[in-house]
Amino acid sequence: MHGLKKHISHKNCKTKSNLPWITPTIKRLIKQRDRSNIKRRKTRAGNLVRPTHKLDEKLRALKAKIQKESRNSHWQHVEFIILPELNGSDLSSSTREPIMWALHP
Repeated sequence: MHGLKKHISHKNCKTKSNLPWITPTIKRLIKQRDRSNIKRRKTRAGNLVRPTHKLDEKLRALKAKIQKESRNSHWQHVEFIILPELNGSDLSSSTREPIMWALHP
């Protein structure tokens, strides 16, 4: 057991907290999902009489909505980076260059 603790790293990975496509609306949905999940776990752990079917359905619906919203937002962000001419840019066609390539060294 001592060898496992000595030779296997137990460092946690960092999560990306600065994702530009995560909007305040998506953050609000994530908090709502987390609160719903905590409520569901407490209900199940306490063996309360109330069934958790409604909580399970609510949690599933929130997860699906978060996934849909974040995917749409991510693709809008990617399109903004790759195709700036669709974003109302007034540059001439000769100088129009995707932002992604302008940022790449």
